[in-house]
Amino acid sequence: MAGYRQFHTKFWKDSWVIELDPLERYLFSYLFTNEQSSISGIYELPLKIIRNETGLELEFLKQSLEKFQCAKKIFYRDNIMWVVKMQQHHKNASPKTMTKVNNDISWIPDCDVKTAYLYYQKTGIYCIDMVSIRGCESVSVIKSESSNESESTKEDHAPSIRPIQLMIEHEIGLPPSGYNDIKAMDEMEAMNPTPEDIHEAAEWLRGQGKTIRYYSSLTACVRTAIAKRTQPLKQTTASKNDEYLKSAMEEALREEGKWPTDQP
Repeated sequence: MAGYRQFHTKFWKDSWVIELDPLERYLFSYLFTNEQSSISGIYELPLKIIRNETGLELEFLKQSLEKFQCAKKIFYRDNIMWVVKMQQHHKNASPKTMTKVNNDISWIPDCDVKTAYLYYQKTGIYCIDMVSIRGCESVSVIKSESSNESESTKEDHAPSIRPIQLMIEHEIGLPPSGYNDIKAMDEMEAMNPTPEDIHEAAEWLRGQGKTIRYYSSLTACVRTAIAKRTQPLKQTTASKNDEYLKSAMEEALREEGKWPTDQP
């Protein structure tokens, strides 16, 4: 999105920026001001363009982008750049400008970066560490463009994360562990839960002294949370509500095979 950018002078006094070396500051400021950038904060920026326009060495670029990403300042993957604080510099943008911003976002293909970006816009939660990334290993997918490998020989990337997985991982801090967790995600996704539904389900299980290790543990309780939100229970007394939740808990434990078969 070519054109005007706001670039606050406070940038140079930011405590994190001050700790960068001069070339890192140069690169970080470039991510806010280059011609490809959008004030939405998310835009396409091939590594080759970064290298050509900044004149910085490829290894330095890879190391610096990894550093920025680990500090939760950016998310960069498959040539899509998200500068996390970019949009906050343009909160007072005109409706006409915001229309252009939304168009810019719509042109970004569905990918991990866009998923994390949209989730952040909705919740304020920065989730790139949940997007198939553990220990800031994501820069391994920033490949040298000097190589001559074809599209068919590029290393496989993890599939784009699903919003339901982002919600669950944020709540319990665990990635899916196998087929049963994927199946549980499918089932919960069909229920169309909100982050609040996931949170309520997890909190209820924790209140029962349960450690949540599998997504399937949440399924019945998420269903209950949605029912409470969308179709208020006819049983209005606390005791009846507790009975309803207990039933959901029993169902969750049966799915894990932890409920005694001889339970009356």
